Amino acid sequence: ALAWNVANENAKQLLGDAHKVIVMKQLDRAVECVEREDFSAAYDILEAVGEQLSDDEAAQRQVSETRGFICFRHADTLAKDGQFVKALERAKEAEKLIPDQPVIKQLVKEMAEYAPEEDNIRHLKSARQAYERKQYDQTIRSASKLSSKSKFHGDACRLQSAAYFHRGIDSANQQHFDQAISDIEDALRLSDHPEDRKVISQQLDVLQQAQIANKVNQAFKNQNWREAEKILRGELKKSHSQKLKKQLESELAMTLNARAVGLLNATTETEKMFGEAINEIMNIVQQQSGVTRR
Repeated sequence: ALAWNVANENAKQLLGDAHKVIVMKQLDRAVECVEREDFSAAYDILEAVGEQLSDDEAAQRQVSETRGFICFRHADTLAKDGQFVKALERAKEAEKLIPDQPVIKQLVKEMAEYAPEEDNIRHLKSARQAYERKQYDQTIRSASKLSSKSKFHGDACRLQSAAYFHRGIDSANQQHFDQAISDIEDALRLSDHPEDRKVISQQLDVLQQAQIANKVNQAFKNQNWREAEKILRGELKKSHSQKLKKQLESELAMTLNARAVGLLNATTETEKMFGEAINEIMNIVQQQSGVTRR
């Protein structure tokens, strides 16, 4: 008669078909491990079940199908974490075990495309996260790490452009116009989207006007009309914007007028001082003449 073996070595003989049912129930545990994303435990369970039912062809097929499902889920989880090389390995294993599943074939195709881009995608993800946190310096650093040959290089350039744009606006709000204009120019250089370029160009014009106005105002405060005129004439030579040219010409006319008024006032003041000096001299002469007569 058969007796229960403490080491379970003769369990199959004692339980018969019930042994298979008990062992196959372990596949449910493997699936539960997958739901917890404990894939290592799931693979261990599959190995144990496969060994215990190694002579049962139907059971082996079910184990293979379950492993294919687990490999698919594992690949999907790895892909979401940006581990595309490992995801491709698992996806290919899933396709081999369950060859007729369109969703698995699609995953293999996508991972084959993304696996060579793993580093680039990681940098792009880091750049996007930094941009969402308004960390524009970090956005620019991360996005600039993408290879120029990457299929995501365009996305990285657009992200850098946006970061430069917002950093430029921040600098402008602090009256740091040189830095602001430099950043906005970089934003324009990196953008190849017509709508984006239109917005950036408009902002660049506004900042350039603000920078000129700031310099001219400083000269005005110091009543340095020559400096104001020099600034405006220099900007007129460099400007390619008709709108900006018209504004510069208007400001130049105002400056020349202010300079003329200043010169006129200075002349009037000089004449007044000269007249006062003559009167003073005449008074002195008269006083001296009076003293002589006495």
